Amino acid sequence: MKTLTKKCALLCSAVSRREKYMTKISVAQITPVTGEKEINMKKMKELIEKAAGQGVELIVFPELALTGYNCGDHFFEVAETIPGQSVFGK
Repeated sequence: MKTLTKKCALLCSAVSRREKYMTKISVAQITPVTGEKEINMKKMKELIEKAAGQGVELIVFPELALTGYNCGDHFFEVAETIPGQSVFGK
């Protein structure tokens, strides 16, 4: 029984050490409204807040989640500079 207790203690110790180096990641999927950055940003913010409340440190959205995929010739109209409304430059 002592051997089993030692093994459990070692395992718990190893898991504890490993967890402090782990990052909780989430992948999000939304159905963006084409060309409606404000609406899409609101959806994304809600998901970010929910994920953060669950301990998520990194959330990944699909490309063009902010603008939608079918902007066609309007991509230049919805593009942003750095920094911009949704792009934070340093």
